[in-house]
Amino acid sequence: MTLVSFNRNFEDFSSLSNLVLPRMIEWFEGNKLVLNLEKTNIIKFVTVNPPLYTLTTGYKDKYIKQIVYTNLLGLQLDSHLTQKDHIDQIFPN
Repeated sequence: MTLVSFNRNFEDFSSLSNLVLPRMIEWFEGNKLVLNLEKTNIIKFVTVNPPLYTLTTGYKDKYIKQIVYTNLLGLQLDSHLTQKDHIDQIFPN
């Protein structure tokens, strides 16, 4: 499952991510599913020179690990939305 959220203001985005997570967990539980926070990651897509803020999102003393690159639908993306890792994977040196 992939959740995409957007906000130009980091503080608002951080607050929103911490409001959405408990609702997602409730939805999963209501549908007899479990969201494994240990296997869940969060990636913050940013512009070229972003301020250095760390996104802390969690639920009941369990926090989601922030990553800098991900594999989304077979495409490797980094937090700057470049495809360098994907190209390096296809055409190794």
